Amino acid sequence: MPVPQEATTDPIPALLGAIDPSRPKADVERLAGFGTRHTLSDTTSDTRGIGAARRWLASELGTIAKSTGGRLQVREQRFTASVRGGEAE
Repeated sequence: MPVPQEATTDPIPALLGAIDPSRPKADVERLAGFGTRHTLSDTTSDTRGIGAARRWLASELGTIAKSTGGRLQVREQRFTASVRGGEAE
């Protein structure tokens, strides 16, 4: 005799329904507002370059992480890529 399985609710539709449709566009516009995000661009400015974009993104993800009860952790990973002839190895 088969064992009845509990019905599970798919959380994806509810999660998708909770997304503000204007948010992705606003995020892309904000990132574009930093100008260049080239890896060799400014890392110290608060308004332009990869450093400003990186800090803003970390802040946004940090805000989201606080609501997850510790399930999401934001960590920055740094590395140095050697460049030869204009291409990263």
